[in-house]
Amino acid sequence: MKVSDEGEQTNPLFYSLKKVLKEIKDLEILVNKAKKAEPVQVCREDENFVQMKFGYCFYTLSPCPFLYNLYVYPEYRRQGHSRELLKMAIFLIRENGYAGDIKIEVRPREGSIEDEILQRYYESLGLVIYPPEE
Repeated sequence: MKVSDEGEQTNPLFYSLKKVLKEIKDLEILVNKAKKAEPVQVCREDENFVQMKFGYCFYTLSPCPFLYNLYVYPEYRRQGHSRELLKMAIFLIRENGYAGDIKIEVRPREGSIEDEILQRYYESLGLVIYPPEE
C-alpha cells in the first residue's frame, strides 16, 4: 500500500471505504432528523394538515377553527402523541391570528377511548366540543 507525501493512503480500496463511510454518516444524519418527528404542514386552500411520524390531524380556519380527523397510529397510542399533534395544530391556528374558541368533534376511532374521557381530554386542552351537548 502506497502512502502519499501527506501521509494518506492511495489504495483504491481505502478511497472506496472512505466514500462508503461518508455515505453511512450522511444516512445516519437523515435518520436522526426523521426520528425527531418534526411536524410538517401541507396546506390546501380550504384545509390544513399536521403530520408527525406517529399520526396526523386536519384543521380548518374558516368559517371558524375546527380540528378533525385526529389519528395516532395504534403502536404510538397512550404515549402523549395526540397532545403533541393537537398542540401543534392549535399553535398554527393561533399563529394565523385567531384568538377565539377552537372547536373539535368527539369521535373516537376504532373504539380506542370512551367518548366522555375523550371529551374531558379535549376540554383540558382548551378546545370547545362541537356540536355542543344539548
